[in-house]
Amino acid sequence: MKFEAFHAVSEGAGADTPAPPTARFTLDQAAFAGQSFSVTFRVCPNPCCPCGVVGLECRPEAGPGQPLTFDLEVFERQLNTRVQSAPDAVALRRAFVAEAQPADWQWLGQLFLTAKRRQMETMDLDTLAVDLPADVKAGGSTMVGYRELFPWAETLRFSRNSEEWYADDQHCVQPGCRCTETGLAFFRLPKGGTGPAEPLRCVTFLFHDHATGKTRPVEAQPGSPAPDALVQALRAAHPQLAETLRHRHGQLQQLGRRLLRKTRRRSRRSLSYLLGDDPEVDDPVPAAPTPSPVRSTEPGRNDPCPCGSGKKFKKCCGAA
Repeated sequence: MKFEAFHAVSEGAGADTPAPPTARFTLDQAAFAGQSFSVTFRVCPNPCCPCGVVGLECRPEAGPGQPLTFDLEVFERQLNTRVQSAPDAVALRRAFVAEAQPADWQWLGQLFLTAKRRQMETMDLDTLAVDLPADVKAGGSTMVGYRELFPWAETLRFSRNSEEWYADDQHCVQPGCRCTETGLAFFRLPKGGTGPAEPLRCVTFLFHDHATGKTRPVEAQPGSPAPDALVQALRAAHPQLAETLRHRHGQLQQLGRRLLRKTRRRSRRSLSYLLGDDPEVDDPVPAAPTPSPVRSTEPGRNDPCPCGSGKKFKKCCGAA
């Protein structure tokens, strides 16, 4: 397959009106061999939606044929079978997946991430379709991971002594709280693989004050690097770390004021869940660098999906 992108995903017609990315592809095999299609793309407009789906509307360049639409799981590099398509569209998407090259999938993935992060720059936190974790809503904790709610946000990755690391930032959402501390859970990433055979475990957890720059260690596995050394390496990779944490903290506090209607004293989220040794839970959820976010439970199964795709909730975000 020959795949040509007409607009790089970072380009745009203006600051407020980015140019829609388009492309064309020509298939080489099966029933569509030699046929060319022009493509426009659609990404779910909810920045909290965890699906990695890109919708393609393909118009045949030879003749006035009807556009064929289908969805792809761009990070799993496969078909999205949760949404039904017309028979011709099903055949086209199978041919596309069969012939797509790694560079094509990478381009689609970058298109998706750019769209999601643009959404995060303009989202209205007062109307955003999102929910807080159940333990926070029940009053058992106050800390929420930023990527629990915004799974496509930039990751806080960094290198130290030839090792790759990831920091998961947790923020207090208690209404009325004026704290400026962020909880940082540090994970050492595996070498030379797409993912570990077992879930990652938190190596070090600390509180970092993004206003004063002070660090307060809490827990660490034996033999782990000094907390200050990890924070220093993180700062080197992300020079705007303090501003990033301050901004994220402010966003989650705004959501806390909106979604936690009653202001009452709450304890901070137990840190043992990060280390995977909570004695009060029979089957603790192991820590991972990309926690699963919680979607809003407000729409009914037959209601329009709040992500704006135009599909019913049960056939879109609710299908999972």
